[in-house]
Amino acid sequence: MKLELETNDLRLTLDEHDLYRLEHGREASEATRFGAEEHQELGYGVIVTDQVDRLQAVFKNDTVTVLIPRREAEEWMRAPGEPLTGRIVLGYGQILSLAVASAASTPPITAPALPAPPARPTRARPGKRAPRRPKKVAGAARRGPAARRPAKVKPSTRKGRARKRR
Repeated sequence: MKLELETNDLRLTLDEHDLYRLEHGREASEATRFGAEEHQELGYGVIVTDQVDRLQAVFKNDTVTVLIPRREAEEWMRAPGEPLTGRIVLGYGQILSLAVASAASTPPITAPALPAPPARPTRARPGKRAPRRPKKVAGAARRGPAARRPAKVKPSTRKGRARKRR
């Protein structure tokens, strides 16, 4: 069962197991924990009953229970298509919207498809071989005492010119 809450909107989406339990006269319920202790959980569930004539919700002992009239529930469970919906006037101009849906009739939420990455350009022209890797720089692979010697530095040309003028 999935619980969705938004400001004054409550939606329960029932899976096959939940529907089976309701068809056989049992309550479908679950809970979500918010801490390590038992009292830190929110329960939610659905009950089919003859005691109500329209969809209702009750919040008691940290549990939200949606009550569905038996007549409506039986019709809906035969062919669950559109969700069962209802509205409860809370007072002060506020209304609670309720919806109970079947997971079979609810399309899955999918991420939008990402565009395909552009094709990598190839350097080879049609009919030609691909270029080879660059050759190693001469002297880069030297080993031994020659590799440890400092490179020879060319004397500055400015200094040489200055000497000639004197």
